[in-house]
Amino acid sequence: TWLSTHLSRCLQWLAGLMLAAIVVINNSNVFGRYVLSSPINWAEEAMQFLLIGAVFMALVKVTWDGAHIRMDMLLQVLPDGARRVMEFVCDLVMVAVCLGVAWVGLPLVVRLIDYDQRSVAAEIPMALPHSMVTLGFVFTALVLLVRMLSGTRHVAVDDEAGLDASTVGEASNKDKSTH
Repeated sequence: TWLSTHLSRCLQWLAGLMLAAIVVINNSNVFGRYVLSSPINWAEEAMQFLLIGAVFMALVKVTWDGAHIRMDMLLQVLPDGARRVMEFVCDLVMVAVCLGVAWVGLPLVVRLIDYDQRSVAAEIPMALPHSMVTLGFVFTALVLLVRMLSGTRHVAVDDEAGLDASTVGEASNKDKSTH
């Protein structure tokens, strides 16, 4: 679990750096367009690719923390044993989907590298954004498998606080009254 924890943190930082780069590029482009009358012709394309990378790198941290948005109304009413089985089956399905997407994506990335296909404006190798998707799914499957095999169950903040649909309003009201 040490590896998964550090991998997810490193990829979270990488995603944050990508988002910061988007902000810098966007502000520079606005300045160039409206102050210098000279926009950056590759800015939109680069920001799109950085956003793709940020989403798929952050996916690993979200998976490790168990913070995906999910419909869990049924899980809340199941007995503990049945809930654990259902969560395990859901995790297995997620691993299979992640590995399936990676399996399909890898040959595409290899082809893009072989053909040296590049984006139109920024001339960024198209293998880079496509590899972010593939790597995101591979790393997501990896940390999910580690989490499953180690028996570690990371849960979202609401679950840790013991909140469910019936107590969220009560918890919010208590917070307001104590402040």
